[in-house]
Amino acid sequence: MARRDKHVPDTGSHNQINPGTKIEGNLHASESIRLDGQMKGDLHCDGKVVVGPEGTVQGNIHCQQLDLYGQITGDVIAKELVMLRNSAKLEGSIQTQGLSIESGATFEGSCTMQTKHAS
Repeated sequence: MARRDKHVPDTGSHNQINPGTKIEGNLHASESIRLDGQMKGDLHCDGKVVVGPEGTVQGNIHCQQLDLYGQITGDVIAKELVMLRNSAKLEGSIQTQGLSIESGATFEGSCTMQTKHAS
């Protein structure tokens, strides 16, 4: 059974990459996904992405929301929100509407804040 940190929320979906799992290549998820393993490649997700404390991504992420506890080396484009938790390490650029960085998180790169356009 996968070890989960009780302080890291579940995405509420069945898409999950467990600790010890390694993925090489690009991945597209139509629902939210939780990644506790290792990934080398780009991740495109139509929902929320949670990268757990043991999760690592070497590649770019495109999603609605990102909740980062682990490590990402690459660029992030999140339509709504990026949350860097206290254990997070991100090296790359961020494009998003909202950004939250907890004390202890590491962010090395640039951030472009996008404004929500009125309809």
